Amino acid sequence: MTGMKQNYNGLKSGKFNLHRNCLGKTQFDVLKDAISTGEFPWFFQRDTTYGTGVSFDSSYHGFRHCLVKDNKKNSDFTELFIPVAWTVCDLIGGELESVYSMHLNLIENYNKETPPRPHTDRDLLLPNIDKMFTAILYFDEVDGNTVFYDDDEKTVIYEQTPIENAMIIFPAKTVHSGSNPLVSPFRRVLNINITIK
Repeated sequence: MTGMKQNYNGLKSGKFNLHRNCLGKTQFDVLKDAISTGEFPWFFQRDTTYGTGVSFDSSYHGFRHCLVKDNKKNSDFTELFIPVAWTVCDLIGGELESVYSMHLNLIENYNKETPPRPHTDRDLLLPNIDKMFTAILYFDEVDGNTVFYDDDEKTVIYEQTPIENAMIIFPAKTVHSGSNPLVSPFRRVLNINITIK
């Protein structure tokens, strides 16, 4: 895995907070089992970073299930996953104002390293951006790090390897990218964007 630091320790700082075993075993197993059945509806995306059809490079293709979009329920599975947003609030010590978006991503192994696509999940010009947080819940122990960058969107400042039932929480204005797996067959995460009061 060229250039990928496999970091299982996490980083406790003002910017990133990794929480292992963040959900109770029963809750986590129910969520993981739900997305692991052949009946769970995964929807093809040409671009899993942005959730749009703009990329024709198959390296960015994958599957997504959108649970909440623009503060509105978007799935029959929303109620099953929405309590995870409350967990995020408990972990950061804030009171939930809204869940802007929540979606599941499944990225496959393309047998090649995909160039990173640094981005933020929220518009940096939003007036209340400092009250917005992003959380990523990992479903599997796989390769395919979440990579964090300095404001220049080039300098890597931290990488987190997926750990089953671990969640990394960071300010929504943090530049980051997801890496595709090169060893494991796929990488599955729950991405949550919330605003606190």
